[in-house]
Amino acid sequence: MKYESYLSISKIVEHSSLIKEVKIEALKSLVKSLLDISLIEVKVAKEREVGRKLTLDDEIELFENEIRRIRQQEDDPQIVI
Repeated sequence: MKYESYLSISKIVEHSSLIKEVKIEALKSLVKSLLDISLIEVKVAKEREVGRKLTLDDEIELFENEIRRIRQQEDDPQIVI
């Protein structure tokens, strides 16, 4: 029974990680196709700034903040990301 609980928790963690990775890839693809901006460059710059590899949560937050920043600079309020 102990092992079943562990396997259950392990699957939840794997699933959560997979969802985060899919979200990151979707954000990168969306921004690249709509705005022709590479979020990889943003990520690399941030990793150099903080001196460590970003976690999946860090990447998602960074990308979402970058999208917000870009949208605030846009003149056309109709652009939806």
